Amino acid sequence: MGQRHQAFLIAKVVPHGATQAYYRCIAAVHHQWCYGRLPIDATRRLVLLLKQKDNAEIVRHEVASIQGKYGRFGQTPLIPKAPCPYSAFLLAQAWTIDLQDPKEPYFSGVSFSNALLHAGMGSFAGDNNDGISIIDVTSPLNPGYCYAYQSSRKPLSAADYAGSYGSQTLKETRLLTLEVLSEAWPHEYNLKNAPAPTESSTAPTSIPRLAELTIGPAVEAAI
Repeated sequence: MGQRHQAFLIAKVVPHGATQAYYRCIAAVHHQWCYGRLPIDATRRLVLLLKQKDNAEIVRHEVASIQGKYGRFGQTPLIPKAPCPYSAFLLAQAWTIDLQDPKEPYFSGVSFSNALLHAGMGSFAGDNNDGISIIDVTSPLNPGYCYAYQSSRKPLSAADYAGSYGSQTLKETRLLTLEVLSEAWPHEYNLKNAPAPTESSTAPTSIPRLAELTIGPAVEAAI
């Protein structure tokens, strides 16, 4: 029972034994009642969280820390359930808590441990009947997003997903392409007749390095 929805964080990650980075899932959460405008609002909250300097640095550190550690989707070494725990926490927070209106605060009532899914799962491997949300955090200050339904398996904008309400939200946020989804979950998305990427949908090309960050040891100690 419910309007089940899953949300995923993806990032460019160099697989174990490789030199080229590919998109893959690094965090996933489940929401039992998430439909209509709720996924749009949750994505907006996550984008705001990611653009906070401290959050962005920690997310970049976590993505940098898993470079070269795990195989691509379904390949060994298998990725653990939560390879980027703070990033997963931000994702769950955005999807389960909304304090924007102090008169009507929103809490999903589900604990983080119950909402957390395995980062190695397929994008439609969960119990789903209201689509999924996908957010690219390769560059946390310039995140990308899209929505998708199992029936069509193609990236949808906020306007595609939620009509006029969505058209007024996330207008400045980069929309992901089918190529990105196919890279993250190769067995689930068909690239045939995929539209050419536009400038606004082009993914960041730089992969964060540990040497670029000054808070690495402090972050590891904190989480």
